[in-house]
Amino acid sequence: MVYLQQNAFSETDASTPKERQRIMFDLVERALGLKREFPGKDEARRFFLELQQMFIDWNDKPSGTDEFGALKASIEERLREGKAG
Repeated sequence: MVYLQQNAFSETDASTPKERQRIMFDLVERALGLKREFPGKDEARRFFLELQQMFIDWNDKPSGTDEFGALKASIEERLREGKAG
């Protein structure tokens, strides 16, 4: 839902250069590969819905901008928080 689904109304997300796709796919792949443990279904659902929204917001930010870098860093931090130790 965060990689293949594009927003045709967004100039940034409607057509994505190969390098940007690589950056984004690598982070999606990392997110899917992490081992996590949650106390319950509600916490797991909340984590993934928040993460999904972060990726959707990131999709709309132009590459190379401060916003793009800041959202990438926020996603990486969220992944570290959700990682089981």
